[in-house]
Amino acid sequence: MWLSMGVPIFITLTIFIGLPLLNRWLRGLLIQRFESGTHDPPADIHQRVTMLSKSANMPPPSVAVVDSEVATAFTTGLRPNEAQITVTSALIDTLSKSELNGVLAHELSHIKNRDVTIMTAVMIPIVVAAGLWTVMTNDTSHQPGQAYRHKNQNSSHTFDGLISGIFGLLAGMFWVLACLCTAPFARYREFAADRGAAVITGEPATIAAALETIDSRSPPTVDMRLVDMSPMAILPITDTTDVWTAGWDTPSDWLPETFRDQLSIYSRTHPETKERLRRLRELEKTLHGTDT
Repeated sequence: MWLSMGVPIFITLTIFIGLPLLNRWLRGLLIQRFESGTHDPPADIHQRVTMLSKSANMPPPSVAVVDSEVATAFTTGLRPNEAQITVTSALIDTLSKSELNGVLAHELSHIKNRDVTIMTAVMIPIVVAAGLWTVMTNDTSHQPGQAYRHKNQNSSHTFDGLISGIFGLLAGMFWVLACLCTAPFARYREFAADRGAAVITGEPATIAAALETIDSRSPPTVDMRLVDMSPMAILPITDTTDVWTAGWDTPSDWLPETFRDQLSIYSRTHPETKERLRRLRELEKTLHGTDT
């Protein structure tokens, strides 16, 4: 009896612990490879982060700059003492000093709220489903380690047999459900980081202005180095749902185009910019009693 119960439990624990650990290792490799191309920020960026960290009553994290035409910022590091804020050269060149303060405060709020740790844990069902799907299917068009596929690029998935087909389809349904269940929580964390940034700076309107500026600026091409950082970026870098799975395959290409488009909308990791702006402007009126 114990053996009959223990084997399924052992297999389940292996899947739900082993796959996330493997995914964390793969994502760690991607982040290390990305961070090797970063450099130290200008002195005034360090000063801004130190000043804002003091306002937030937290130790200042490390800061890095990456040369990119995409104006964005994001946070890495599972623990606050490992946290690093990375900003792009385009962000520094695009935003005013006060808007840049707002973006840095947003990232500091993510660190203070331990959002990288929380979201890594929340995304475990998606990671497990994508891992099982990858094991059960063959995709001849997707190279291992390729974390991003353009949405117009076709793929060719096949199953090796009846058992892999059954488990693959179950993993696919689990993946869709996991995406729909975890996305609202991710969007809530973004709203919380916006509000936290407003508290740190005391200027919700400036944060709203920064979001508007970034949202209106379209880079000429997708920067492939930044795609994996999209869930924790100030605004989404891409609309793909595959960014948490370190290049593993997902069943998104099997879905009908209409359903896939709807899934992409409902599984977004970030709220719509206009809703974030509305909330920040309401907060501005609450704090200062002014319209923006």
